[in-house]
Amino acid sequence: MMRTLKRLNGDQQGLTLTEMAVTVMVMGIALAALSSLLLGFFGNVGTQLALSNAERDVRPVIREMVVEIRQAEPPSQAATAVPVLEMEWDRLTFHSDRLPLDGVPEKHTYELVNCTNGANGGTCDLQRTVIQADVSSVPPLFTYVDNTLDRQEIVLTSVLADPYLTIGPLFHGVVWVGSPAARTSVTSCNAATPCTFPLVIIDLRVDPSVRENPGDYEIHEEVRLRNAPDS
Repeated sequence: MMRTLKRLNGDQQGLTLTEMAVTVMVMGIALAALSSLLLGFFGNVGTQLALSNAERDVRPVIREMVVEIRQAEPPSQAATAVPVLEMEWDRLTFHSDRLPLDGVPEKHTYELVNCTNGANGGTCDLQRTVIQADVSSVPPLFTYVDNTLDRQEIVLTSVLADPYLTIGPLFHGVVWVGSPAARTSVTSCNAATPCTFPLVIIDLRVDPSVRENPGDYEIHEEVRLRNAPDS
């Protein structure tokens, strides 16, 4: 038995330099492949987490905005009164009566502020302002002044907008024109050009601002005004 063990031990040989090099190379390839898989996995997790966080921030704001716009109502009973007072690509002002203020419609404004490119948009904050009717005004002609401010707050940050891009404007309206009726966009309106459209479009893009660069979180809402003319 002892002679057998000696013979076996004597037959054992170490790895040659070539064999060691091949082994190291194979192990290196395997580790590189594993590292790539792990980086891809964790990168994908980071991307999904960033988009999930963006959705968590955006959804409640959009939900509240949609409800307010849908239930918007004229500030008076005048025949020419309409729910939406003013609209531009980065601003929407309308009247709504969702706050418990004795049935008096408040003036709500959603607008982009603090934009990195100024009037050309860029990365902006979305601000909400609510103004109560002036206490001296009486129905059916309510008036609004800045000193009756109910609230003003930044509801979203990192909003991306550009008035010159198809997906850049935050707000626009829709009317149906002609026979057969064709869907037509309204890009702006005010007291001189009344906002008589029955549909408000919200196109919102938010940059999650993460290293993984998952792309923008986008949401599109079409809100039919319950109290719009011919809605």
